[in-house]
This record gives sequence, C-alpha cells and structure tokens, in this order.
Amino acid sequence: MVEWRDPPDLRHRPGVWIDRLSPVMKRPGKWAMFWTCSTVEEAGVLSRQLRNRKRAIPPGKWLFTYGAADQGGEVFAMYVGPD
Repeated sequence: MVEWRDPPDLRHRPGVWIDRLSPVMKRPGKWAMFWTCSTVEEAGVLSRQLRNRKRAIPPGKWLFTYGAADQGGEVFAMYVGPD
C-alpha cells in the first residue's frame, strides 16, 4: 500500500535538541545562539517548548530565550549546571 504524504521534518526528530545543545554544556554560564527560525514568533514558541521541556533536552538546569534577527528569529540557550 502507498501513502501519499510528506516525510517527517528531521529537525524535530527525537534527540535533535540533545545533539544541538550538547556543545553548549561545555561553557556553563555563557549564552549561545544555537538555532534560527523563520519568524520571531516561531523562535518564541521553540524557546518556550524547550524551557518547559516539551522537547527532549540534555539533563541539567537550562535557560532559553529568543530574539529578532535580520530575517526571522534566533533561539539562545545557557547551560547553568547539573540539577
């Protein structure tokens, strides 16, 4: 049987945020811009999802925020330290 549909978005596969955030853990207490979005609103939604752990992220204490970029929005993370 054939299903006609688009493939899943690989940016949102399980573990993608763990992969992207792991390097941030090497510099606790420093902000890192690690993702860009099409719009500031999209960056805000992703920032809130990460902050509320609606997406899988590495263990520990984290801060997330977002800001406007020339073309869209940027998402920032700071690894604070272990729980």
